[in-house]
Amino acid sequence: MSSRGWSLLAVLTAAVLAHLPAFQAGFVYDDARFIQQNEALLARSPWEFFSDPATASAGTGLGDSGGGIVADIYRPLRTLLFSLERRAFGLEPRGWHAVGLLLHALNAWLVLRLLWRLLGTTGPAALAGALLFAVHPVGVESVVWVSSQGDLLALALLLLTLEVLLRPGVGRTIGGAVLCLLACLAKESAIVLPALLLLRDRALAKAHALPARVTWVRVALLVAVVGGYFALRFSVVTGALAQVEHPGGAVLASARGALAALAWYAGALLWPSGFRFETDLPTPLSWGEPAVVLGTGLLLTLLLVGGWAWRRGRPAVALFAAWGALVALAPVSQVLVPLKTLAAERFLYPLLPCAAAGLGAALAALAATRFKRAAWLFLLPALPLLLLSQQRAGAWKDDESLWEAVRADRPSNWRAYEGLGYALLQKGRFQDGERAYTSYLEFNPLDGKALRRMADQLGNLVRTLVSSDPEVQANSDLAQRRTEVQALQIAMLERALSVWERVGYKAGRGSEAWAVETQLKLRDASIDLGDLARAKRANDWFIARAGIDPSDQAQVTARAALRERECRWFLAWMAVTTPQGGETGVARTLRHAQRQAVLIDMGLEAMRHDEVLIRDLEAPLVALRAEREAAAKAAQGTPGEATARRRAAQLALLHAELLYTTGRPEEAQRLRQETMRGASDLVRPGPR
Repeated sequence: MSSRGWSLLAVLTAAVLAHLPAFQAGFVYDDARFIQQNEALLARSPWEFFSDPATASAGTGLGDSGGGIVADIYRPLRTLLFSLERRAFGLEPRGWHAVGLLLHALNAWLVLRLLWRLLGTTGPAALAGALLFAVHPVGVESVVWVSSQGDLLALALLLLTLEVLLRPGVGRTIGGAVLCLLACLAKESAIVLPALLLLRDRALAKAHALPARVTWVRVALLVAVVGGYFALRFSVVTGALAQVEHPGGAVLASARGALAALAWYAGALLWPSGFRFETDLPTPLSWGEPAVVLGTGLLLTLLLVGGWAWRRGRPAVALFAAWGALVALAPVSQVLVPLKTLAAERFLYPLLPCAAAGLGAALAALAATRFKRAAWLFLLPALPLLLLSQQRAGAWKDDESLWEAVRADRPSNWRAYEGLGYALLQKGRFQDGERAYTSYLEFNPLDGKALRRMADQLGNLVRTLVSSDPEVQANSDLAQRRTEVQALQIAMLERALSVWERVGYKAGRGSEAWAVETQLKLRDASIDLGDLARAKRANDWFIARAGIDPSDQAQVTARAALRERECRWFLAWMAVTTPQGGETGVARTLRHAQRQAVLIDMGLEAMRHDEVLIRDLEAPLVALRAEREAAAKAAQGTPGEATARRRAAQLALLHAELLYTTGRPEEAQRLRQETMRGASDLVRPGPR
């Protein structure tokens, strides 16, 4: 086998081995909304991914995927790839991770070919650079995290564009333009391709150099392609590119952040220790902060190295390494487009080919001296880097291990506690999850989304705290636990709504649609718990939101269906609950009159709602009452008998209330008297 063949085998093997634990990894974090919950991957045609940005994520709707997420992501080629993988592998993660490994191996091969062209050698310099790309730990996030396959695909298409445009020719020029467009459609990080092509062509050795006219024509064509991509994006996605505003509304604040991030990137590349996922790097407040000063020095150094290489002439590999690195970071620099995250290791994946070129150039210069054999020594760090990448890849097994790794690395990272709390609640570990969420909310008490997600998990837990086994019902505190958890769920829902009311949906990570759903959940949970005051407040929110003038009969009639749906549960709890301490005849008559007034105010007929209540509530109520009476009989002579009899009696009183409210007072009175005579020592008044 030739030296090229051995080098290629070594690079591909290293690329796979470094990320082999990916096959044990599952779907984590944003994979839920991009893949697991994204039904558009199966339900839509491929062309819709290019015309409808909402297909990219399930988070543009409601539910655990994250209500309030705006459809501002336009990566249709990545979404198309996800769709193909979903159809091929379903939700079995190993197939998805195999695709990620194949894309990374392809990129490693293309980087090796790029270095052969830039360095003009197939020796240890090119091999060491390609191995750096293949095994460096900063690439693990992009390779192992399925949601980040856009980084892999975009870089593969970018490198293929550079490979195709190595020689002149109209066909190659057209092919490069098509690949450039596809790269941008995979991820917007590829918009820097025209600048990278210019730097790559300038860096080529004279033997491979292209005429300057060819380079500039191609650069101009790729600029036009990128412009076309933006035109397409803005025709599909409404709104600006920015995900957030500049800190304090100042571009200079983002510039300070970019310099601090540059220092952070240098540290991640030169000393890849720890686990830097979802870093909590803050925006610097002044230009004198150490990170800003260090970042400024690094920026000037890269600019000077690139300028020196440009003036020195071909081959200018250092130019591609220095200025290419800055160009690759431009889309995530925060200055052009501020992002939610100031720095992340996945932002470094497009930069790695430039770093590989820089290492290759340094080793090539060393090989030209009398220390020629010393260049081979630089292959040795590949092994510890490979092992470190394997260790990092292992942390992506599931959400719990991922966020535990983040917390172990940075105990002050608030994102770790949010992610860990959600993962633990998903696994049913309520106490551990509650502790993690409580820690997170101490860092960020105004996160309505986190409060709502915790409430949803509590709601899931409430649904599990039921049993049809009479022994369990009679001899356990299951009902009490269910009541406690439901009360906590209601408190979390109210806190989320309070946050959105105080700071707005954007700052509180919510949306109007999510607020509506939260009010619905609050109303239903309050009804289930018997907390009538909260249920009425939630329902009154819907009445106020509808904005209907009861004096305008035409408006009331036109919106009657809407009001019926919004008031149905409100009427239901009025019909089937007994106020605290019983109810006198005067109070009962007054409440009945109030119910009639509500119906008249809604423009609805009382008899129609009586029919609905009888049909939907009476049969289940009677069946449930029969179950409780059977449970009391089965528990006769045991300590659980009294509890079972009490519950049966309470249900009988609720049934009596339903009979009265729906126009059957004689039946109601008879059932109430029978119940009170048979269980006068057990019946406790129901909640108000």
